[in-house]
Amino acid sequence: MDTRPITHHDFAAILALNDESVQYLSPLSPTGLESLCKQSPFHLVIESDGEILGFIITLAQGADYDSVNYQWFAQRYEQFLYVDRIVVSKGAQAKGAGSAMYREVFAFAHDQGFAVIACEFDVDPPNPGSARFHSRFGFREVARQLVANGKKAVSLQVVSPPHPAAFAQHRCPICGGPNSCSAAALGTTEVACWCRAEQFSAELLALVPTDLKRVACICRSCAQADFRLPASVNATGDEP
Repeated sequence: MDTRPITHHDFAAILALNDESVQYLSPLSPTGLESLCKQSPFHLVIESDGEILGFIITLAQGADYDSVNYQWFAQRYEQFLYVDRIVVSKGAQAKGAGSAMYREVFAFAHDQGFAVIACEFDVDPPNPGSARFHSRFGFREVARQLVANGKKAVSLQVVSPPHPAAFAQHRCPICGGPNSCSAAALGTTEVACWCRAEQFSAELLALVPTDLKRVACICRSCAQADFRLPASVNATGDEP
C-alpha cells in the first residue's frame, strides 16, 4: 500500500468511499471536498495497485469550516490539527490502511509543531470500531456533544503527537496499537521479551510497511489473530 496527497482525479473515488460510510460521517459534495482539500494542511489517499482504499483529510486552526465539531475545538484550542474524516473501504479494513495514514498524520503534526491532534467519533449510535482504533493511538475523550439536531452524540477526542521514532518503536506496525515490546520500552535488545518466542507467517509480515520492518514489533493481538499460514518468521521479520 502506498500513500500520496489527494488530487482532483481522486475525487470520484473519495466521494464513493464517503458515501459507503456516510452513517458515521457527514455527507460530502464535490464542492465541499474541494473546499476541504484547499484548506487542508495535510491530506492523503492510500492505494494498492491503483485502487484507492482510503483517505484522510485534516484541518488546522483558522479554517473556514462550519462543522460543529471543528468549531468546538476551535473555541478551546489555540493550535490543533483536526482529523475531519478518515475512511477506509470496507474491503480493506483491518489490513493496516488506517494505521498507515495515522502514522503519517502523527509525523506531520510532530514536525509542524502541533501540540494536539483532535477528532471525534459517534457514540450514539455507537461506532465501536472507531473507538477501538482511536484508543490504540492514545486518543482520550475531552467532551461529548449532540449533533444532527440531537439525533447523534459524538465523543470529542485529543492526543499529543509523540516523536515519530518513539511512536513507531512502541506501536504495532499493523494495527497501530501498543506492542508491549520490552526492548523498545527499555531501549536495549539485551532483554527478554514475549516477541522473541513468537513466530509469524509471511502473509502477516507482508502487511508491515517497508519503513517499519526491523523497527517495530507486531503486537500480541495481531500475532494471535494470524492463523492463515504455518509459522515461518519471527516478530522482526528475520528467518528463525
